[in-house]
Amino acid sequence: PSGFYGNVTADGKDVAVGTGIDVYVDGKKAASAKSLIFQGKSVYNVDVVGDAALAGKTVEFTIGTLKAKETGKWASGSNVSLALSFAALPATGDEQLPMLLGLALTLGLGSVAFGTIALRRARA
Repeated sequence: PSGFYGNVTADGKDVAVGTGIDVYVDGKKAASAKSLIFQGKSVYNVDVVGDAALAGKTVEFTIGTLKAKETGKWASGSNVSLALSFAALPATGDEQLPMLLGLALTLGLGSVAFGTIALRRARA
């Protein structure tokens, strides 16, 4: 395999724990990883399995439809430090939950708001 690891940021900020990172070689999905926190920074680690036919091919990294600014080169047996940076990620809707909860409680809709939060969290 060809390994890659390093920090991962979006709009200059650490990404959330568990953010999915897909890896493509020659336009084909070759691997995926999830971000985690190490020493206070969001990081990733991924091994891209392949054979000699992939040697020197460009490795691209995506979060959803966004491509990282950086790319790598596939090399058997390598483990390359490559920090990934992405443009701002689209809002997932979870950022609006505290505001919606406050509004629901103000309107006396507490039980509805809590049910909405439980359903949203269960789908995530």
